[in-house]
Amino acid sequence: MLHFNFPKFIFSFIVFVLSCSTVIYAKEFQIILPISASGGNLNKLSSGESTNKFSSSGYGLAYIFENNIGLGYTSSSATYKGISSGVAAQNQTVEANALELSYFIEFGSLSLQLGLGSIIGGSVNKHEQSGVDILSSANSKHSINGSNNFGQIGYKFGGLNYMIGYRMWDYYAQHRGDTITRGVGNFNYSEIYIGIGF
Repeated sequence: MLHFNFPKFIFSFIVFVLSCSTVIYAKEFQIILPISASGGNLNKLSSGESTNKFSSSGYGLAYIFENNIGLGYTSSSATYKGISSGVAAQNQTVEANALELSYFIEFGSLSLQLGLGSIIGGSVNKHEQSGVDILSSANSKHSINGSNNFGQIGYKFGGLNYMIGYRMWDYYAQHRGDTITRGVGNFNYSEIYIGIGF
């Protein structure tokens, strides 16, 4: 059976559009990488659960048109580990993929960019509660719903735009099986990222 992966299709489509577009129609093409994250899962197993470890990884691509409107795709994989009374509570890894619109403003060598994103897909890659693998009982059907927003500043030097930004994620994740629907939680976190535009 043919399996259609919508997020990968969107990503491939954006890459195709960027590849076919000539530089004359683009103001800037951007690549970004997160360098730090803070936050976690707002849904706890108990009132005594606290965040033991939280991190994220991912990447982003954006295309700035001549009218200063930006179209981007960002993927973030967040790992949350909770602890309660010194014992591991939850261990989760969730990937969220967002399609983003932004507006780009230039002030000489400086630039400002503000944007909003809507999550179009993702996956629950790990979900353990008190050492028990909950994910194995719910096959591979996932649902990730939510949004993000971001702002960044840039400085142009030597033909490149060097950027630093701040992105906030807020989404609900769950995985579903034939006999179980289980919420993974409400992931709410922020990332500091760096990027380069050319």
